[in-house]
Amino acid sequence: MTAAAPATRPRARRRETSIRVFGIVRSAGIAIAAFIAQEDAGIPLLIRVGLGWTGLRLGLDGTLRRLLASTADEQMPAADWGWLGSMIQHAAAIVRVRGRDVQSLHKRGVTWVSFVPMPDRVGGIDFAIRKLPGLGLLSGTVEGIRHEHRREDNDDDFSFHLNLRGRSIVAALGQETILHDGDAMLLSYPESRTITRPEPVFHRVLRLPRAALAQLVPNIDNAILQPVPRGIGALSLLSNYAGVLMDDPALETPQTRQLVVSHLCDLIAVALGATGETAAIAERRGIRAAGLRAIKSDIEAHLTDPELSPAAVAKRQRISESYMRKLFEHEETSFTDFVLRRRLAKAHGLLADPKSANWNIASIAFASGFADLSYFNRTFKRLYGGTPSDVRSAKGGDTDL
Repeated sequence: MTAAAPATRPRARRRETSIRVFGIVRSAGIAIAAFIAQEDAGIPLLIRVGLGWTGLRLGLDGTLRRLLASTADEQMPAADWGWLGSMIQHAAAIVRVRGRDVQSLHKRGVTWVSFVPMPDRVGGIDFAIRKLPGLGLLSGTVEGIRHEHRREDNDDDFSFHLNLRGRSIVAALGQETILHDGDAMLLSYPESRTITRPEPVFHRVLRLPRAALAQLVPNIDNAILQPVPRGIGALSLLSNYAGVLMDDPALETPQTRQLVVSHLCDLIAVALGATGETAAIAERRGIRAAGLRAIKSDIEAHLTDPELSPAAVAKRQRISESYMRKLFEHEETSFTDFVLRRRLAKAHGLLADPKSANWNIASIAFASGFADLSYFNRTFKRLYGGTPSDVRSAKGGDTDL
């Protein structure tokens, strides 16, 4: 995706911008980067500290969000890490740890379980984790690490593990199961377990309240520790949906979070073999929402591609064009209208952004995915009630074409 301009990198500790940056925390060999939100020129601004992502992204709430990079760096004593547990409730944290330092993460409140490096291996973790009331998300890589969890009587949550790539050895209740590429498994926090990952494993974990999932799956305790084989369509949808949730600030809203939890539970229920009315509800609610969200994410990633078309997106998503059309119809819109509005929103953001003040309007139109300047001007005025030049002049910019 074409960015408006390269992200500037403020020097460490100087705080020369108005952006609130928590910074990269380095303590005992542990580096953590975090997403934080800040309003800038009317556009919510997300900073993924220490990373180099730039561009525009659509939040679940439909808001255009800009991703920029920062390299703020601060030293913080280990004793002062108390802020991190609460911060992860509001943002995703990127955790990168090597060797024995992984053992401190659980006691510091960063992770739900303990990690122990395997003997004779240079182990490490590199994942994003997000803790919210009633919902936990984790996505990333683990290598040469044994994950240990001891029974917790005051915690009845479930966790659903998506073993996307690699080999995970799950041991619990006197039995051992190996998860291969694409497999999944439902686990319960009241039960002790270990998961050993000698080689790199890319996985995603969803932590959900027992009550939310148990109402959809009768005798759900029978599904715990039972491998869910790869190839089930709901697993792919679930993984994609979980991935786009990691950095979406709309989850801070309780109503949105409750809706997302219901979608996730629908997909898990189908993956666990739900049938009848439960499967029908999941199709109308969770599967439809996850499928549409994956389509929209695909569109955002290819928004400036002149070859963007329903056929291209349907092929990448492995669905039919007619099914994709029905998904948009449920939102009373169409593929064409959605793409047009997203491109116009991108152009509007660039016009209002001081970093692209030296771009002429034709360049902004083409960078937003438009191939026809007159069509861009006409549709822009229809949506925003003014021309692109009007928007730029209102921000004090150059109106030249």
